[in-house]
Amino acid sequence: MIEVLEAFLKENSLSKQFIDSYNKFVDVELQKIIDEQAVIQPEVEGLTVKLGKIWIEKPYVVEADNSRSPLYPMEARLRDLTYSAQVWVEMIKVIDGVEKRIEDVYIGDLPVMVKSKLCWLYDKTEEELKELGEDPLDPGGYFIINGIEKAIVSVEDLAPNRIMVSRDKDKKGVEAKVFSTRSGFRAKCTVFRSEEGKIGVSMPSFSKMLDLVLVLKALGLVEAKNIINSFSDELIIKNDILLNLEGFEKLSREQALEIIGKKVAPGQPLQYQMKRAELLLDHYLFPHIGVDEPSRILKAYYLCKMVEKTILVAYKKRKSDDRDHYSNKRLKVSGVLLEELFKHSFQFLVKDLTYQLERSNVRGRKLSLSTLIRPDLLSNKIKSAMGTGNWVGGRTGVCQPLDNTNFLSRISTMRKVVSSLAKKHPSHKVRDLNGTHFGRFDPNESPEGPDAGLVKTLSLGVAVSIGSDETEVEQALKGLTSLKQDKVSVFINGRFAGFSDDGAKLVKILRDKRRRGELNKEVSMAFFEKSGEVFINTDSGRLLRPVFVVNDGKAPPKEDLKKLTWSELISNGFVEYLDAEEEENAFIALNEKDLTSEHTHLEINPAFVLSLDSNILPFIEYISSPRVLMALKHVNQSLGLYQSNFNLRLDTNAYLLHYPQRPLVSTWLYDKLQLWKRAQGQNVIVAVLCYEGFNMDDGMVVNKASVQRGLFRSTFFRNYIAEERKYAGGQRDKFEIPPEFVQNYLGPEAYSKLDENGIIYPEVKVQSNDVLVGKTAPPRFLKENAVLDIETESRRENSLLVRSGESGIVDRVVVGEKNTGNRFVQVKVRSTANLNVGDKLSTRSGQKGINALLEDQENLPFNSRGVIPDLIINPLAIPSRMAAAFLLETLAGKSACVDGVIKNGTPFEPQKQDFFEDVLRKNGFSYNGEDVFYDGRTGRNFKAKIFNGVVYFEKLHFLSSDKLHVRSRGPVQMLTRQPTEGKAREGGLKLGAMEKDCFVGFGAASIIKERMMDASDRSIELVCNECGSFAVQDYIKGKRYCPLCGSSDIREVETNYSFRLLVDEIKSIGIIPRLRLK
Repeated sequence: MIEVLEAFLKENSLSKQFIDSYNKFVDVELQKIIDEQAVIQPEVEGLTVKLGKIWIEKPYVVEADNSRSPLYPMEARLRDLTYSAQVWVEMIKVIDGVEKRIEDVYIGDLPVMVKSKLCWLYDKTEEELKELGEDPLDPGGYFIINGIEKAIVSVEDLAPNRIMVSRDKDKKGVEAKVFSTRSGFRAKCTVFRSEEGKIGVSMPSFSKMLDLVLVLKALGLVEAKNIINSFSDELIIKNDILLNLEGFEKLSREQALEIIGKKVAPGQPLQYQMKRAELLLDHYLFPHIGVDEPSRILKAYYLCKMVEKTILVAYKKRKSDDRDHYSNKRLKVSGVLLEELFKHSFQFLVKDLTYQLERSNVRGRKLSLSTLIRPDLLSNKIKSAMGTGNWVGGRTGVCQPLDNTNFLSRISTMRKVVSSLAKKHPSHKVRDLNGTHFGRFDPNESPEGPDAGLVKTLSLGVAVSIGSDETEVEQALKGLTSLKQDKVSVFINGRFAGFSDDGAKLVKILRDKRRRGELNKEVSMAFFEKSGEVFINTDSGRLLRPVFVVNDGKAPPKEDLKKLTWSELISNGFVEYLDAEEEENAFIALNEKDLTSEHTHLEINPAFVLSLDSNILPFIEYISSPRVLMALKHVNQSLGLYQSNFNLRLDTNAYLLHYPQRPLVSTWLYDKLQLWKRAQGQNVIVAVLCYEGFNMDDGMVVNKASVQRGLFRSTFFRNYIAEERKYAGGQRDKFEIPPEFVQNYLGPEAYSKLDENGIIYPEVKVQSNDVLVGKTAPPRFLKENAVLDIETESRRENSLLVRSGESGIVDRVVVGEKNTGNRFVQVKVRSTANLNVGDKLSTRSGQKGINALLEDQENLPFNSRGVIPDLIINPLAIPSRMAAAFLLETLAGKSACVDGVIKNGTPFEPQKQDFFEDVLRKNGFSYNGEDVFYDGRTGRNFKAKIFNGVVYFEKLHFLSSDKLHVRSRGPVQMLTRQPTEGKAREGGLKLGAMEKDCFVGFGAASIIKERMMDASDRSIELVCNECGSFAVQDYIKGKRYCPLCGSSDIREVETNYSFRLLVDEIKSIGIIPRLRLK
C-alpha cells in the first residue's frame, strides 16, 4: 500500500541505520570500552588510575591562537578540516588506596557523523539547513576527513557464536566450529569427528585435540548416565557417545582436570596443572557463554549440542550448514566498525599513558594526568584509518570517498555492502544469490568483474539491527526455561540459556510480547522442530525486513493502515521486522489475493525488494537482467545536480548538468523522495530509424541545433589548493609574484594574470600550465651562509599551475587560514562541455550509445507536425538488447507530452501499454507511436512510418574531451629515458604488444623502429670491438676506451637505452654479457 510506504519514508531516511548505529556507539559502546579497561595500573608503587565517565563535546575548531569556535560541516569542507569533536574521560588517581580528586582529561578527537546527535545539523529544519549552506535533501550518514566527505562502507562477516558444521575433505571427517566472541576476544572452538567415530575438542591456547568425554567431565558432567542423557535418543548418536566413553567411565572430574592439565602444562607441579586446565576451560572454551565456574555446566550442554550436530552430519541425517545463509552472517556498519577502531586506538593510548607515568615517576616529576596524556595518539590513529581506509584487522577500503558524480551516486556509496573475502576468492557459491537475500539485497545491483557478488547493495526497506539488551529477553524467559534437561534447547545470541518442553509455545509467547511492544522490535526468535532448538537473537548487524502480520489468513485492515504512522504500525502489531532466521518460520504471501489460512505474513510492497537505484528505473520488469545491471551502473555515472549548494562547495572534482529535467515517465519513489529536485538527465525526442550509417550499433545521431540550445551542456569543476607550509629552521612558503632571481623562474608572462598578492582573479580564462597561485618556497637543502651572512636568501619557484591538458575559467577563489596557522588558497576552475562526437549517452533501460554525428537541423527528418527529433537511434539496437522498456518509455513519454500528465513506470505497478495508447488515440495521434516522417534533405516522405517519442536520456561522465590526448614531445622517465605514461603526466601514446604484432604482420619495419626507438628511448652507445663490453668517453682527455680491456677500438651502436639498462642489471647479479659486433 502506498500509504504504508509513505509512513515508512517519513520515519526512515536513506541513511537512518548508519546514523542510529553511530549514535549507539557514542551513547553506549564508548562507555563500555572505558568500563572494560576500568583501571590503568602502571609499575609505580601504590599508584593506579581509575577510569570513569566518558563524554563527547559538539564539534569545535581550535585555532592556532587557542581560540575555540563551533565547527560546522561546510567550514570543515572549505578549510580541509576534519569534522570531529573532543573526547573527555573522568580519571581518578588512587595513591596508596586513597582516591584523589576527579580529573577531566582530554584524550583525543573523534570524527563526527554528519546529522548524528553530535552534529550541529541534528534536527535542523529545511530553512535552517539552507542558512548553514547545506543541501536540505542531503541525508547525512558520512564523515568529513581533511575536508573530504567519506562514508564507512558496511562489511559483511560471519556471525559470531554460531555453530557451523561442515565436512572436512582433507582430514576425512566432520568438523563443527564456533567463533566464540566476548569483549573483542575471538576464540575458535572446534569439535572434530573422525571416520572411526572418535570425537575431539580443540580451542585457542592449546592446538591439540582433547577427548570429548574428558572435557565434559571436567565441565561437570561426571556420571556416564548424565552424559548419555545430555544427547538426543537417536541410536546413531548414542552409539557414537558410548564409543567415546570407553575407558573414561569411572573417571572423576578431578582426574579429568589432571589429565587435561598434564597435556596443557607438561612437567609443571600438579596444582599449577589443575589451575591451567581450569583457566583453559573457563576463558578459552566458549567464552561467550561465560568465564566463571557457574558457566561450566552451560558450556557442557552447548558442547553436547555441537557434538550432536556433528554426528548427524557424519551419518548424512543432517545437511552441512550453509555459510551463505544470512542467518549466519552479520553486517558491521559504521558504529560497530568505529567501535573496533576506537578500542584498538584506546589501547595504544593506555599503553602510552602507562609508559609516561612510569617514566615521570623515575625522573621524580609530578604525575599530572592532563599533562602526561598525549591526545594526538588517539586522534591520529582514528584519523589515519579513516583517511586511508586501512582498518583494524588488515581490512582495506573500509572508508571510501563519496562519489560526487550525482546525488544518487553519493547515497549508493553509503548503502554498499562489501564482503570480507578477497576479490580472488575461488568459490562461486559465495557470489551467487541466496534465497535469504530476498528483500535484503537488490538482486541486480552488483558490479561486474572480480567484485561480482562480493559487493552488494541494500534494499530499500531493509533495516540493520543496532542491538538491544539481552536482559529483557532473559526476564521474559523466566519460568519458561530451566536447566533441567528437556527436548528443546534455547539459545540467546548463540549462548546456551536452558531447556524448554515446548519450543513452539515458547516462541509464540515471545512473539506476542514483541508485537505488544513488551520486547524490542529488533528481537527475533525462531523454533526448529527437527533439531529441537530455539534461537533468540538481539545482537547487532542482522538484516531485518518489514512485513505485514497475517492473522487467520487476513491482512491488517486497510482503514487502520492509512491512519497510523510507521512506529504505530509496529507497536500495534500490524508490521514486524523479520531476520533471515525467523523468516524460516514464516510463510509469506506476495500478494493479498494469494493469502490462505496457512500464511503468517504478507509482503508490504514490491519496492522493498529493490534498491533505491532500481526503484527509479521505469518498467524495470521489462528489462533483461544484463541491461538492468548496465542501467544501474549508468545511473551512478550520469551527470546532474549532485548537491544544491554546489556553488559553495570546493570539491576536488565535480560535474554539473546545466538544464536537468524532471522525467516525463517517473516512478512513485522518485517523486516521493523529490529526486526530481536533483535530476540527472533530460527528456529527448527520439526517432527510431537509420541515418546514413552513422548510427550503426551504438552510434547515435544528435540534432546540432538542440545541442546549441543547451541539450546535455555540462560544466566540470576542478579545485586546486595551495598552502603556505612551515619548515624546520623557521623557513616557510610565501604567496607572492616570484621575483626574477628565484630558481626555475617562469618569466613575467606566466604571472601576468595574478594580483599583487600572487593570487589569480576570478572569471579569468586559464589554459594548461597557467599559474593560479604564485608561490615561492625555501630551497630543498639549506647550505651554509657566507661568513658575513651577506648573501640573500635563495628561494625556488613553487607556484600552483593548471593541470596539463585542462583549461577553463576561474570560478571562485577562497583565501583562508587552517587551524595550524598556515594560510591557504583554493581556486575553483570551471570548464563548460557541450555535447561532442564521442560522448556517451544512456537511457534508464540500459540503452547506451555514443554520439556519432552532430547533424544540422535542416538535414534531419521531420514529421507532419514539423517536429524534428533531438536524437536518432538505430532500430537494430532494440531487438538485440530486448529493450521492451525502452519502447514502453518512448510511448509513455509521448503520451505525457500530449496530455501534460507525468506517467507512472513504478516497478511491478506501472501504467499499462493500453493506457498510453488510449491517450494518444484520444488526442489524434497514432496509437502505436508511429508517424509519417519526411527526409529533411529531399522533402520526400519515408515509405515506412517511423516510431518516435520522448525518452529520458542521461549524459555519462565519459567525455571524449577528457580522453583526447596528443603529444609530439615531452617529459621522459629518469630511469629508462622512455616517455612518461598517462595524460596527467603529459605522457606518450602507448603502442602495445597487439599493435606491434599488427605492424609485424604487415611488414612495416620502419614504423616499428620509429615508434619503438626513435620516438622512445633511442640512444647511441659506445661498445668495445674487442671484448664486447660497453666503453666510456673521457671528455677531459678527448678519447674513448674500454674500461675492461683498455682497447681504443670503439664502435658507436644505435640501440634503446632500456637495453643498456638491462645489461647493467644483468651485470649486477654477476653475469657479464658480451656484444658481438658485425
